[in-house]
Amino acid sequence: MRKKLLLFIVLVLFVSVPVVGAAEKPKSKKSGITISPASQEIIVKDNKKTATGSFTVTNNSGVSETFSAVAVDMGALDDTGGLTFSGLSQDYQQKYGLARWLQLSKTQVVVKPGGKETIAFAIKDQAALSPGGHYGAVIVRRAAESAPLAERRIALSPQAASLVFLRKVGGEKYGLSLSGTTSDYSLWHMPSKVVLDFQNNGNVHLVPRGVVRIRDGLGREVAKGIINPESALVLPEVSRTFTVALNSQARVIWPGRYTIQAEYRYDGEDQFTHVSQTFYTANLRILLLLLATFLVLFFAVYMAWRRRVWRRLRLPKFRRLVFRCSFDLKLLSLDI
Repeated sequence: MRKKLLLFIVLVLFVSVPVVGAAEKPKSKKSGITISPASQEIIVKDNKKTATGSFTVTNNSGVSETFSAVAVDMGALDDTGGLTFSGLSQDYQQKYGLARWLQLSKTQVVVKPGGKETIAFAIKDQAALSPGGHYGAVIVRRAAESAPLAERRIALSPQAASLVFLRKVGGEKYGLSLSGTTSDYSLWHMPSKVVLDFQNNGNVHLVPRGVVRIRDGLGREVAKGIINPESALVLPEVSRTFTVALNSQARVIWPGRYTIQAEYRYDGEDQFTHVSQTFYTANLRILLLLLATFLVLFFAVYMAWRRRVWRRLRLPKFRRLVFRCSFDLKLLSLDI
């Protein structure tokens, strides 16, 4: 009995004593660096020999940091809109590169904990800078560690970037075409989205705009979606895919022929380009309802026809039975 009581007291004391190191976790601090703005557009005009801009580097760590800044060219990674700062062709860099024209006021900055530093840049309008779009980015990396390793509990982000989109006025070429249209429609349901492949045929970045509608055979609008509500860019000589989510505008009942109508333009252009595509679909619920109605009607007609035939077949037998009964009664009366 004493052993059990002693064991119970030990267990109570063990549960009540907090575990060392697990009482309270230290709050995580915001780490890494922040660059603002994340992107900016610079316009170079004929009467403006130099275009300027700037961005701010914020140190979110608890120690002083030394950051280095370098300008690089920027291009499209693929048709999804991703960007890349390496692996660009020499021809693309010659046409649309910006790094060789972009001059930074500082290539290294020391930022105190929680502090901010501004780096300015300038782009000179030289004759070699061709009209149209030029694209680059300023990459900011941690250049050196300013505190002992023991004090660094949270690692900083390896690098961050501020994107620069430059447009030189005087000689821009604009051109936007739709190279492909696909949707997820089938014979049994209406499409819920439409995928558009835009091709930039000019020498400057564009922002596609427009709307996608689906109309039935009577011209009634049954679905609608907005093209590029995020205002995403398409770089020159690049194709980009946009997915348009469709919202229902009217209830689709009857199967038949439907039309996808895409109306698009780019910012700065008022005239829309119209493209259409037809498809055939049937509402599966309505189709099943019609099939069930047909089966019920067919069964009712069949039962009515069967009853009618049965009556025709049974009527002569009934008449013969009545005749026999009447004949037997006559004979019976004669015998009496």
